[in-house]
Amino acid sequence: MEWTRQFSRRSFAWTLFWMTLLCGAIYGAILWHTVTLKGELFIALADLGQLRVVLMDAIADTLEWHIVYLTLTLCGLTLAFALMLWLAIRGVARRAATTTSHKVAAKKSGPKAETLEEKIVKIPPAERERQALSLLSLLQREGRLLDFFAEDLDAYSDDQIGAAVRGIHENCKKLLDKRIKPSPVMDQDEGSLVTLSAGFDPATVKLTGNVSGEPPFKGIVRHRGWRAARFDMPILTTAGDPRLLAPAEVEIE
Repeated sequence: MEWTRQFSRRSFAWTLFWMTLLCGAIYGAILWHTVTLKGELFIALADLGQLRVVLMDAIADTLEWHIVYLTLTLCGLTLAFALMLWLAIRGVARRAATTTSHKVAAKKSGPKAETLEEKIVKIPPAERERQALSLLSLLQREGRLLDFFAEDLDAYSDDQIGAAVRGIHENCKKLLDKRIKPSPVMDQDEGSLVTLSAGFDPATVKLTGNVSGEPPFKGIVRHRGWRAARFDMPILTTAGDPRLLAPAEVEIE
C-alpha cells in the first residue's frame, strides 16, 4: 500500500534523526569528559617540568586515537540500532495495515458465506437421505427407471431392449424437464472448437488432454455439460421411510 511505503520512509528518516542526536549527545559527553580529564592531568603534572610536556603529548595522542575509535564505533552502533528500530516499526505498521484491510474487506463483504460442506453438515442425516433419494423415487414412479436397471437384459434381444428404452427415456425426460429442466453449460455444439480466455470458471468447464501453461486455452468441446435451469421438486414430508423408493403393488382379485 502507498501509505505504508510513505510511513516506512518517514519512520526511517525520523529514527535515524533521533538516533543521531542521541549519538551526538553521548559523543559530546565523552568529549567533555576527555577535555576535563586532560585539564586535571595538566594540573597534576605541573611540578614535573619538561617531563610534563612529554607525558601530556603521549596522553593527548592516546586520547585522540581513542576518540577516533569511539567515534567510528558510535556511528556504526547508531546505524545498526536505527536500522533495527526502523525494521521493528515497519513490521508493526505492516501488520496493523494488513489487519485493518482484512477487517474492512470483511465488513464490505458482509457475513462470511457458508460453504456447501458447512450447509450439508447442518442438515440432519435423515433429511439429507430423504432429499437425495427423492429424485430417484420420482424417476421410478414416472419412468420405471429402477425396474429397467434391475432387469436382466441378457434374456432380451436388442430390438426388445430398444423398444423398452424408448418409453423409459420419454417418461424420464418429461420428469426432468418438469422438475429441474437440464440446460447445457456451453452453447457450442460438441466437436466444435472453442477458446477459453483467462478468468473462466474451472468448476463449470473441466479441462482434459494436454493441459499446460496459462489461459487462453484452445480445445474441442467433448461434452457441453449440464446445469439445472429450475428446481421444482415436490415438498417432502417426514412421514414414512425415506429409503422407500417405490411401494410394492398387489392387485386384489
